[in-house]
Amino acid sequence: MCIRDRLMTMGFAVVMPIGAIFVAACRAQLVTVPKWWLVHAVIQSVGACLAVAGLLVAWKQIDDDGTGHWHDWHGKLGLSLVSIVVAQILVAVLRPGALYGSKEGTPHTLWSWVHRLVGVAIFVLAVVNMYKGLELNDVSTVPRVLFIILVVIVVIAYVVVLLWRSSDREQSAGEGVEDCSSEEKEVKMEPRQ
Repeated sequence: MCIRDRLMTMGFAVVMPIGAIFVAACRAQLVTVPKWWLVHAVIQSVGACLAVAGLLVAWKQIDDDGTGHWHDWHGKLGLSLVSIVVAQILVAVLRPGALYGSKEGTPHTLWSWVHRLVGVAIFVLAVVNMYKGLELNDVSTVPRVLFIILVVIVVIAYVVVLLWRSSDREQSAGEGVEDCSSEEKEVKMEPRQ
C-alpha cells in the first residue's frame, strides 16, 4: 500500500468512524464528555485532513504517472467523497443553532438527520471505493482480509452503541425519564455567542 492508500484508509475507515462512534457513545451516555460536539468536530477534521492529504498525494502520483486525472470511477468517487466530506464539515459549521437560529425545532432536527445519513453514506461509499482500490492495485489477500476485519469491527462497534442507546431509550420511556444527556441539557441552557 502506498502513502495515498494509508492516508485515505486512516481518514475514511479509522478516524472518521471513531468520530461517529464517539458521538453515538456520548448520546447513549456511555461516555460523558462536556461539549462533545467540539471533540467530534476535531476528530472529523483530522479525518478530513487525512483524506485531503491522500487526495493531494493521488493527484501528484497521477501527474507523475501521466495517466490523466480521474479517468475511472475509483478516482471519480474518491474525489467526490473528499469533496462531500469537506462540504459536510462546512455545513456543520453553518448548521442551525451554531451561527444563527436555534437548536430547538425542525431546521436543526432536519439538519441533524441529514448530517447523520450523509455520514453513513460517506462511510459506505468509502469502503466500496477503498476495496476497489485494493483490487486495482492487486493488493495481496492479507491486507484485503485485514481491511474487511477493520470494517466489520467499525460496523459492529457502531451498531452496538446504537442498540445500547435504543435499549436505554426504551428503559427511560418505561420509567418516564426524559431522554436527554446532561451535555444536551447544558447546550439548551447555554447562551449562544
